Amino acid sequence: MKPLRFNFAQRVVLVVGLGILFFFFGSWVTNFGSHSFTGWVGYAPLNNTSMIARFGGLHAGVRLVLWLAFTIVWMVLSLLLLRNSNEVEDDS
Repeated sequence: MKPLRFNFAQRVVLVVGLGILFFFFGSWVTNFGSHSFTGWVGYAPLNNTSMIARFGGLHAGVRLVLWLAFTIVWMVLSLLLLRNSNEVEDDS
């Protein structure tokens, strides 16, 4: 069976698709337990509580670390997918 070989355009489509996948998965993970992703919350709150405290969810620092981790994983996978596949391997 012949291994799959993608041309450059197909690899770019895979990288963009991975980015979109990581965006939606990251949004789901970082907003887990909060209601801010599912509805309109553009109104001003009627009390002094912050929006994050009202809706719950993860701490802002944890969200930052998760987004950085998702971005790093996407960058590494993108580099692996977009590397030059025509490189000649040295047999020595």
